[in-house]
Amino acid sequence: MTNATAVPTRDDAPALLIEDLVVGFGADGARRALNSVSLRIEPGEVVALVGESGCGKSLTGLSVMGLLPPEAHTLGGRITVAGADIVGTSERRLRQHRGEKMAMVFQDALIALNPLQSVGRQIDETLRIHRRRMNRAARRERVLEILRLIGVPDPESRMTALPHELSGGLRQRVMIAMALVADPALIVADEPTTALDVTIQAQILEAFADATRALGTAVLFITHDMGVVAEIADRVIVMYGGRVVETGDVDSIFARPAHPYTQALLRSVPRPDTPVGTELHVTPGSVPSPGEAPAGCPFHPRCPVSDARCLTMPAMTSRGGSNTVACWNPVDGGTPPETAADETETR
Repeated sequence: MTNATAVPTRDDAPALLIEDLVVGFGADGARRALNSVSLRIEPGEVVALVGESGCGKSLTGLSVMGLLPPEAHTLGGRITVAGADIVGTSERRLRQHRGEKMAMVFQDALIALNPLQSVGRQIDETLRIHRRRMNRAARRERVLEILRLIGVPDPESRMTALPHELSGGLRQRVMIAMALVADPALIVADEPTTALDVTIQAQILEAFADATRALGTAVLFITHDMGVVAEIADRVIVMYGGRVVETGDVDSIFARPAHPYTQALLRSVPRPDTPVGTELHVTPGSVPSPGEAPAGCPFHPRCPVSDARCLTMPAMTSRGGSNTVACWNPVDGGTPPETAADETETR
């Protein structure tokens, strides 16, 4: 495997910038699924987007790729990938951006890969579309380079295999290679190792991290597994009910989670030193469906420290550095945002 000696530099524009993104379901978008989602990922940075199923993680990733389902509508906000606008862009232009500026690694490689084409041909297709000046020999060498980088053994023979002839772990490596081969600025990885056993998962995560670091590729890593977050991410963005509720670097999020929801997620992770028979923490209730989130903070019906102020959504406030939280009663005792307090008093 190739190891990077330095992260390659890219343009000054952020790899991904989302500003006040709003997405809804239904003919008029009345069932809000994403509410004022904002985040930023710098070139070469790995950011984990975490939360329970239904929090809006995958929908955020699909929005970035311009792959929203027909029943979902972008109602407001802006998305740029390496300086290219995504919201409102034509499908033709989006197809040019996919693979060249951004790429996605899906959860189930067997479904995502074409069962009738060799894996080498499928990886090469990305180059044929986005690197038209490369001749066949150069494309073949690039495909082999990426397969080696992602840890595929004997890549020359694997190139001719059909997807069903490979193990689940090798298929997922092929999916990652396909995403990386045209050197995009951003990879959106949606639970890419969930279906694999823990040993293979750890190997692929290591290879994925090494490859993206070597290429200087930014990653939006979507997961519900906080153990994976600790292994791969530089920063964490926590979502609940279609909103970003906390952001921060990995060390501070794990050591000092400020939002009660983040704390609940971390308490539900099994620890090797936990005595046998100890029950994991379970937060009562469930994530609200799109359009059914309560007024104010969407977590307040399940929150152990909620009060009357939580009926109004607090503004995101700084906790120092790049860390932020949207909570009236942060776990670490931080000061609630004054702007949101003033708004509550006027209602």
